[in-house]
Amino acid sequence: MRMLVPMTLLTAIYCAVLAGLVLIGVPILFVALGAALVLLVQWLSTEALARRITRARYVTAEQEPELHAVLDRLCALSDVDKPRLAISPSPAPNACTVGRTRRGAARRSSSPRDCAPGWSRTS
Repeated sequence: MRMLVPMTLLTAIYCAVLAGLVLIGVPILFVALGAALVLLVQWLSTEALARRITRARYVTAEQEPELHAVLDRLCALSDVDKPRLAISPSPAPNACTVGRTRRGAARRSSSPRDCAPGWSRTS
């Protein structure tokens, strides 16, 4: 429910811009093609943009075996496909999942060493 307000406001902004373009005389076909292009670019670039903003990097099971083991267990318990794992060098403990499809999803989390200075692989 809390996402309803931002989505409604964003839709209103898009509609206002499109209506403004039509009112100043831009052909409707060009407005529709431009809107479709903007939406396509947004759709295709969201994952890369989120990864770039958080400075996250993908890690393999060899690089972070404990995090991958935790993710494996959680995915098995939830009966969902395992996403790719990316680590962000943020000192604040945080995690999010980005992606357009289940197959293309990536789980981003803060590095455990950054969040908990005493954390080690042996603890």
